[in-house]
Amino acid sequence: MMQSDTRIGHIVRLGGGIADIRYDGQLPAISNRLVTLTDPEIVIEVASLPGNGIARRLVMNPSPELRIGCA
Repeated sequence: MMQSDTRIGHIVRLGGGIADIRYDGQLPAISNRLVTLTDPEIVIEVASLPGNGIARRLVMNPSPELRIGCA
């Protein structure tokens, strides 16, 4: 059974299918999947951890609903 992770981050930068998401606590691991709180859900996968509480992610299904500040 897959365990649920309830960490919430916020998008601080978007560009070219890449989203930088800032977390206040522990960062997710590389390849972890995030699902946004938007409708429809947008799937984003961790590609790298450049530092300073940021997880750089690849947007798997881009949407106009995805914007800076989204959780």
